[in-house]
Amino acid sequence: MAKGMMERILNFLGFEQEEVEVEEEFEPERPEERSERAERARAPRGRGAVVSLPTAKPMKVVVVEPKSFEEVENIAENLRSRRPVIVNLEEADKELARRVIDFLSGTAFAIDGITQRIAAGVFLFAPSGVDVTAMVRDRAALDGKDEGEGFPWAK
Repeated sequence: MAKGMMERILNFLGFEQEEVEVEEEFEPERPEERSERAERARAPRGRGAVVSLPTAKPMKVVVVEPKSFEEVENIAENLRSRRPVIVNLEEADKELARRVIDFLSGTAFAIDGITQRIAAGVFLFAPSGVDVTAMVRDRAALDGKDEGEGFPWAK
């Protein structure tokens, strides 16, 4: 009885003994059967095809420091090509800085993008779909007279 119980437990767990059938007669395989068997061997066996996972395309950020208004058109083209642009106007004169900011703000608005001040004289222009999170600890330091002097929008 213990042997029968042990066999049932092994059968339940999938450790049952397989019966081996022995062919008594050997028939040579026909060429048609051989080609059918080869085709079945080449066919997929129920497994899915190997597919590469899509990866995010790396985003390029353009950093510029324009010296003349003629450069603004190229900067706007980067923005229209869906590349975020950081513009450093710290060394630019007041009039050039104002014109650059106005032009690029209009471009960002036209493509439903955003304009964000990063620091005094440094701005980020980004197309729609770019999530910008600002974590400024001391906003008063950005708006201070030393850093923002000469920039009317820095106050």
